[in-house]
Amino acid sequence: MNNNQTPNFMYFALKSFLLDKNIYKNFIQKEELSIYSLIIVSISALSASIGIQYRSRAIDLSEIGIDRYLIMMMTASSIFVGWMLWAYVSKVLCSYWGEGNDDFRKSIRTIGIAYSPGILMIFTGIPLVGPLFMLVASIWILISVTVAISVVNKIGIIKSLVPGILGWMMSWILVPWFILGQYIF
Repeated sequence: MNNNQTPNFMYFALKSFLLDKNIYKNFIQKEELSIYSLIIVSISALSASIGIQYRSRAIDLSEIGIDRYLIMMMTASSIFVGWMLWAYVSKVLCSYWGEGNDDFRKSIRTIGIAYSPGILMIFTGIPLVGPLFMLVASIWILISVTVAISVVNKIGIIKSLVPGILGWMMSWILVPWFILGQYIF
């Protein structure tokens, strides 16, 4: 590929999906790649929403007065809010340690592209194996984001586990519970 040419977003998504550490350096240096992060998170949110929507067909939600599309919108919203929260937690913790980057925009760009395994969540609607796809995708996102945190903040992978796991718990457990909890529990 020509050095002057910026690769397309599929290239970045695939490299992030395969946990290539070098891909995050591009997102640190080039602010114009922010749109790629937004696209990846949007695709992940859409995939999760579609998967949850098909999964919700197995449950009769009309008994409790819930529209399936409302569940899809809330699922997508929880993924976007979780993404921003995870980037903020990463920025605060890594800045506190004194070794990290104190630019929120760099964190949100790199964590956004690290959401590329979220594309697997579209398979959540498959009977019997759907929850397994959701689990695999969310753990893969945890690993990918932890690698991104390590690269953007120039810290070791062990030290990046703290903001990685804390942000993952907040964005994949706490935020969905706040947004969807009244309908699920």
